[in-house]
Amino acid sequence: MENQDVLKSLRNILSNYIEKNYQSVEEYCWDAGMSKSTISNFLNSKKDFQLSTLKKIANSMGKDLKVTVK
Repeated sequence: MENQDVLKSLRNILSNYIEKNYQSVEEYCWDAGMSKSTISNFLNSKKDFQLSTLKKIANSMGKDLKVTVK
């Protein structure tokens, strides 16, 4: 089985959201109440993330997080 980046879509959505709505990642982090290192690690695929962190990212963009298994 291939190793797929299951969070690639969320990374792209967040990156586009930040680009359209903020001057910088740091500004987004202040507004979302999240650390810059957490968001940087997420955007750069540096580590695995807890569902609670992914939910907070989704909620910061006014979106819901849905997890499915196919």
